[in-house]
Amino acid sequence: MMRSRWMILVVAAVLVVLAMAAAYVVRQAKTAVPEVVQAQRFELVDAEGRVRAVLGQSEYRADPYDDRGELRTVPMPPGSRPLLALYDETGQQRAELSLSANGDPQLQLWDSRGRPSFEELLEAGPLPSARATLCLSSGEPTLSFRGENGTHKVFLTGDKDPTLSLSGEDGRPRAILTLSGGDGTLVLVDERGRLSAGLP
Repeated sequence: MMRSRWMILVVAAVLVVLAMAAAYVVRQAKTAVPEVVQAQRFELVDAEGRVRAVLGQSEYRADPYDDRGELRTVPMPPGSRPLLALYDETGQQRAELSLSANGDPQLQLWDSRGRPSFEELLEAGPLPSARATLCLSSGEPTLSFRGENGTHKVFLTGDKDPTLSLSGEDGRPRAILTLSGGDGTLVLVDERGRLSAGLP
């Protein structure tokens, strides 16, 4: 009888020690934060499971147009680029912060139609690759706005020779204001591309 009480006490003590050790391990696991988390892609989803943001890598086939909206004459090199993409509730990509093929940072914004796919760009022609783009193009900061038809409306660059270009519906520049060497020039062009006025 005394022996069975002793065994019960030993088993109870062992169980208490095991429970305390387990509680300590669980508490340590909950409070331990890794210093580095690595993955090739992170996706943020909403309550319905729709992807709303992506942090990852993108292949270089995403856009056949360059930063100025011109069809690329030289194919982009193979590889990938880091990006952060944001999507609306319908699944349309609306914003992207990324690096271009040559490593220049760029921010692109799309309207409610979202970013056209590569196939849409090739089939339909000059759809807007982005309605607004802020980037460094070969080290020079540029800002461009496009119309709904994809043509440039406003193009601003401002490093060596700051330039503001305003375009018509056809995407051709109609007014160009440039500051070069401290002197400003304004050029106005008609719809046929001929000089209509200039200052100085």
